[in-house]
Amino acid sequence: MKTTKNFLKLLLIILLFNSTTIYSQSSAIYEIKFTSVWNSGDHGALPGGAHWSNLVGANHKNANEFLEMGMMASAGIENVAELGSNSVFINEINNGMAEHLINVTSLSNSATGSVTLPQYEFDGDYPYLTLASMIAPSPDWFIAINSLNLREGGNWNEGDINNEINIDLFPYDAGTENGNTYTLSNPPTNPQGNITSLVNVAPFNDQRIGYFTISFISSLKVDEEKIKESIKLYPNPTNDGMITISNLQNSGIDKVQVYNLLGKQVLNDVLNNETSKTIDLSDLTAGIYIAKLTSSDGKLNITRKVVLK
Repeated sequence: MKTTKNFLKLLLIILLFNSTTIYSQSSAIYEIKFTSVWNSGDHGALPGGAHWSNLVGANHKNANEFLEMGMMASAGIENVAELGSNSVFINEINNGMAEHLINVTSLSNSATGSVTLPQYEFDGDYPYLTLASMIAPSPDWFIAINSLNLREGGNWNEGDINNEINIDLFPYDAGTENGNTYTLSNPPTNPQGNITSLVNVAPFNDQRIGYFTISFISSLKVDEEKIKESIKLYPNPTNDGMITISNLQNSGIDKVQVYNLLGKQVLNDVLNNETSKTIDLSDLTAGIYIAKLTSSDGKLNITRKVVLK
């Protein structure tokens, strides 16, 4: 009976390590274009000096990192929506989990037209895109896309047949300032409300006020199989219990663990950006062990059999 239990443990360990998945770490390049269709024919009389504030946002790690529709606006979004001022929102982005800050001059002198942003290379760990701009002049009205996931399902969104993702834009009320006409100076909303849609709320109707065209340019993938093949453990078998792990540069590997065939961990060591690492297994009895190498983000896992003589 004891032999059967040990065999089952061994089988479980083998299945565990052989089923390790290696996920792609990658980045993708996108080009973003903002087009305004805010016009008197579709949206009624426009205010004097109608324009847009600078587009501001980021690609970020977590959904709803900086903005969430139906919830209270942050101080940064309040400033964007009321004043067209991006400085507070930029500070929020810089203090959050974002990769690229996006702060680009928009249609500051016109209600209609388009502006193309520079191309950005987005890392796979920061797939969410948020952008906002003030509808100016207005109390606290703005347009935005919030947490558009460009890597849903683990693959970069390549868009339609033209490699484009088109997002229609409708007006929002930030819930921070009273007013129902195109005016700038209005009393604050007290208590502050939530961000709400202004679709079919005067002076707006159900027509889109603009749209984003997000064009997929290309993706860059790290070849994990090449990384896996390049990392060496030697000598293996080892006579003195000393094992060197080499070619760790650019792999992301930062931890090495060793298990015996019963699943007990016998070594746990952390790497500090080392290109090679020597581990000492000389206090272990002769036999077969499993070395597991992992990256901090969990996307790269490599297992190797180690033989001690």
